[in-house]
Amino acid sequence: MSYRITVGQNQWLITEYVGARGGTTMYQVTESHRLPQIKVGDMIHFTRKGMFIAYSNADALRPTYRLPSHSQMEGWYYEEE
Repeated sequence: MSYRITVGQNQWLITEYVGARGGTTMYQVTESHRLPQIKVGDMIHFTRKGMFIAYSNADALRPTYRLPSHSQMEGWYYEEE
């Protein structure tokens, strides 16, 4: 299932649900629109505190980017064909 994370005006990520690990929910980025800090293939962790944190891969220990606190996840996203 795909999810859209809106970061700012005309900035968003399209992600796929991967699973949960250690109290965080993980998503993999499939599309990054106007966010050069986050690339396709990066992992987004949604923490218990309600924060979105980007990592370069699932095993990375150091985050590459913390999304702003006003970022919102929109239920699900279908790409129109």
